[in-house]
Amino acid sequence: MYSAYVQSMALLYNYLFDDDRYAQPGALTFRHWSYFWGGAPKIFAYDQNSLNEHLYWKMVESGYIGIACEPNCIFQICNQPAILGFRMHDLLTGGSRAAEVTRGYEQAWRQFGRLGENGHYNVMLAEDNQGDPGERDEVAVGRCLVRRPDEHVEPRLRARALPDATP
Repeated sequence: MYSAYVQSMALLYNYLFDDDRYAQPGALTFRHWSYFWGGAPKIFAYDQNSLNEHLYWKMVESGYIGIACEPNCIFQICNQPAILGFRMHDLLTGGSRAAEVTRGYEQAWRQFGRLGENGHYNVMLAEDNQGDPGERDEVAVGRCLVRRPDEHVEPRLRARALPDATP
């Protein structure tokens, strides 16, 4: 999640060097143009405080499980820079947002399950249903469609994804 790295670095810079240049309106402005979006470039204007606020509300809206850093994918590790940024913001403002977010984050992952049945960390979850994306047919079908024709594909998925294909 690029925006959380920008947030934490801008706040860290302010804290270390007592320089609030990134607190000025529009100091952190992202300009992006994509062929797929068409039209004029998209401009996202922030400063360290408005970016911190934006990330905070994304965290709250997710029930503190985290902010998606890839479309529909929330990775546990990707949310650490945002939490560190909240801590920097609290040091600068005297707030307590980091403690709130950390409590909520810990509670959400305790409910979801920080570890999977195999004892490994649940690395990510799907944002739309807060489930393991590996259990979703859409993901399996997508994998089926990018395989070479001579690779084995589970017959039920092949029939769903490629109804006219012969095994």
